[in-house]
Amino acid sequence: NLYEDPNHPPGAKYSTHNAVQDYIKGGCPSDKIVLGIPAYGRSFEGSNGLYSNFAKPTKGSWVAGNDGKGVWDYKVLPLPGATEIYDEKLGATYSYDPTSKIFTSYEGPKSLAQKLNYIKKYNLGGTMFWSGDADAKPSSNRSLITQVYNTFGRANMAFENNNLNYPTSQYANIRAGAVTTVDSVNSTASVTSSPVAPVTSTAPGAVTTVDSVNSTASVTSSPAAPVTSNTPEISAGAGDQCKGNKNVCYWPLTSQTVPFSQARCKLYVSLIWCP
Repeated sequence: NLYEDPNHPPGAKYSTHNAVQDYIKGGCPSDKIVLGIPAYGRSFEGSNGLYSNFAKPTKGSWVAGNDGKGVWDYKVLPLPGATEIYDEKLGATYSYDPTSKIFTSYEGPKSLAQKLNYIKKYNLGGTMFWSGDADAKPSSNRSLITQVYNTFGRANMAFENNNLNYPTSQYANIRAGAVTTVDSVNSTASVTSSPVAPVTSTAPGAVTTVDSVNSTASVTSSPAAPVTSNTPEISAGAGDQCKGNKNVCYWPLTSQTVPFSQARCKLYVSLIWCP
């Protein structure tokens, strides 16, 4: 949520606005602050709606062992049967299905529009996404990355050289550390830079609802295989990174197991096979 909810139950209260303003008050230049936009949602089962009790999630786009449950790719949201709700006062989007009792919180086009205006108002550095492959198709009117690109325009995109050393990436510009081109921006870019001209954010208003679209998209997602055929060897310290996981593919960066075979696991430099 962009703004804090005055009706939030007792306890810790968080908001994008409060976090950004704390950084600015602490002396951080506003144009160094980049808003992270999630291309995923988190669901809660056995729920009666906002701020109600809930049970442990059992479903999700990424389910491997006990990891990934309750996490959904944005492109499959709202889930079939759920109603999407946009709260303009808070700058937040969520959906709820009273039949399945699943409550899901995520970013939507309307709440994102508020955040983009906020970026302009405070001259922030732009946006970033995790992860681009979970977004709706670029041609869709629900694509978050396309929405950011269309809002800020080509002139305000960030086209700096990549500072990554990732020679096995499937993307040629990342393998070479080259400048991102405008032609590839809709398919590969996840970072945008905002215009410097400030605008006034929209005034708070009533909560509106949008009927959900029954998505036919797959609810499974996995990293795309790199174009190289080089197979990395398990490092000597791989056992230490496995954290007790055995006979499974493991992603140390996120502390998640991945449902890949040993052969497939070894195709990815970011994954390790835990024997």
